Amino acid sequence: MNQISLSASLNRCFMRFENRAERLEPEQIVDTFVSVGPLLDVLSAPANQIMYGRRGTGKTHALKYFLADRTNAGDVAIYVDCQNIGSNQSIYDDGALPISERATRLLVDVCSAMHWAFLDAFSDPKRGWSLAEAGPLLNSVTDAISEVRIIGPIERSTDTKAAISSSSGLSLGGTASAAPEAHIKLELNDTMNTSAETHDKASGTEVSALDFNFLTQTLRRLAGFVHPKRIWLLIDEWSTVPADIQPYLADLLRRSFFSIPNVTLKIAAIEHRSKFKIDLDDGHYVGFELGADISPAINLDDYLVFDNNESRATQFFRTLIANHTIGISKEIGVDLSSLSTSSLVANSFTQENVFVEFVRATEGVPRDAMHILVNAGLFNALN
Repeated sequence: MNQISLSASLNRCFMRFENRAERLEPEQIVDTFVSVGPLLDVLSAPANQIMYGRRGTGKTHALKYFLADRTNAGDVAIYVDCQNIGSNQSIYDDGALPISERATRLLVDVCSAMHWAFLDAFSDPKRGWSLAEAGPLLNSVTDAISEVRIIGPIERSTDTKAAISSSSGLSLGGTASAAPEAHIKLELNDTMNTSAETHDKASGTEVSALDFNFLTQTLRRLAGFVHPKRIWLLIDEWSTVPADIQPYLADLLRRSFFSIPNVTLKIAAIEHRSKFKIDLDDGHYVGFELGADISPAINLDDYLVFDNNESRATQFFRTLIANHTIGISKEIGVDLSSLSTSSLVANSFTQENVFVEFVRATEGVPRDAMHILVNAGLFNALN
């Protein structure tokens, strides 16, 4: 392949870059993933953890790669995108509902996502689990999250119905004999039937009713069925949940899952847009206590920002570009297999210092890097 055709092929690949991991196929997630620092070792730890990073730093990509990795290992990995859970009443400000109710509805949605993930896992013949045995456990989860109650007054009314019927009659009779006899008979009958019907009418607000003891015991039995495999609950886009609900959702997650040994929670969040805890006047708190309940394990910004570590940042973006380019080249029928990572990047940028400045300009955000390359490829194709 000559230099002109190689440059044209690289531009074709750049124009097809996808800068959002949620729109990639599972195979593409695996092929294009680039680990940074101790990221995979951190995620593989059984501790409950938070992964920080600005928008576009690869949190979703990392969680989805880890999802595929744990699923292939035989565990049950559940991915929950907070952008796709909740209703307008739980996500947006609804003055008619208390914060606790809005948070509870979000927890119900998380448990519902778990239910479907378990159903897929138990239905997979490759795993060897019996759906007949797991079915009742899944039904218990459904029962635990589907209970509702009415908060409001109950009106009771009683209707009484009465019916009266009457009848009367007069009869005359006599006998002719040696001793004549006559008689008169008068009959008067009254009948009364009474019936009563009582009606109860409840008026108020329908709210989710979670019995945490029942829910936790149900999830514990489900986790026991999966044991010795582990359940990984991966919650992405935490910062899209309104800040006033976040501590309450965190508290519900802590109460529901943290006491179950083989269940691990991983959360991807933006640090300055996350609120995990509210301190109460009596010394108690609502939410997660960072460090005690859950650990802020890794911040992707520490590893991707150029000024923090130039060598590490350039190597990450070099591999990122190569993985995406090679992956797309296979889809469009371009053979780039002879190019190493270094040579592919060298043929994409006129000079090494241009690539270095490109990495610096991205400010450690892979999504921005992809966006720049898409526009560069389009510009080169048009000129």
